[in-house]
Amino acid sequence: SQVDVAIDGADAVDPGFNLVKGGGGAHLREKLVEAFAKQFVVIVDQTKVQEGLGPSFPLPVEIVPFGSEHIMRQVAQLPAFKDTGCRAQLRKGSASTGSKEDGPDVAVTDNGNYIVDLFFEKYIPDPGA
Repeated sequence: SQVDVAIDGADAVDPGFNLVKGGGGAHLREKLVEAFAKQFVVIVDQTKVQEGLGPSFPLPVEIVPFGSEHIMRQVAQLPAFKDTGCRAQLRKGSASTGSKEDGPDVAVTDNGNYIVDLFFEKYIPDPGA
């Protein structure tokens, strides 16, 4: 099926309109709605506009539980993140609280997956890579 317009917010946006989304934990389902939509509109206010992506807001990544420790290491070492000081951290507590830990258990998405929050010391040089 197809959706005419999907509207959503973003957690951060850089001057090149690269976005960080998914702080609320609905990664896969949001991506599918966006993919099904003829047009995708993102609404942000000035507090979301950043000089670059990375240090200002963790980059959330949804991963499958099987092999999660290995996947976390591999994601943090992707070439696009070289020299950024990327550190992967498994989200704990509620999936919808962003990177703020609010419980001892691993955060699980609606699809039963985990969320890894990537923290950066420096800007991601080429967010589209």
